[in-house]
Amino acid sequence: MMRLLTMGVVGLLALAATACGGASAGNGGAPPPGADDGMETKTVMAPILEADVLTRESSPPRYAVRLLAEIGDGCNRFARVDVERDGNTIAITVLRTVPAHPEVVLCTMQYQTHEQTVELGSDFEAGREYTVLLNDGERTLTFSGR
Repeated sequence: MMRLLTMGVVGLLALAATACGGASAGNGGAPPPGADDGMETKTVMAPILEADVLTRESSPPRYAVRLLAEIGDGCNRFARVDVERDGNTIAITVLRTVPAHPEVVLCTMQYQTHEQTVELGSDFEAGREYTVLLNDGERTLTFSGR
């Protein structure tokens, strides 16, 4: 009976490893499960961990936003960054893909982040204040044109 139970546990572990793309230390260079292997996904906002405005020393000055977003476990992927400007407000949205049905997917516990610098350009008036809204106001930054 004990032998049968041991064989069952070993079989389940092998099945879990296969479902996780052969999860091992480093995963042998293979990507974790995701949209590229047919798993159904949905696109959601990626939580912002850090963000700050950078001023490039040029004439006229150029501005950028450096951000760090949480992507999550091995089934999640960075999708894209969308940027829209309306007058003095710049909206930046960081998106990731996640499993559409997480209850039926086994994922590696590989914690992932995405760091990116988003260039805003140089079309900013000196002395005027600008607002950067990250992920619909999850975080707000302000800066003044020079």
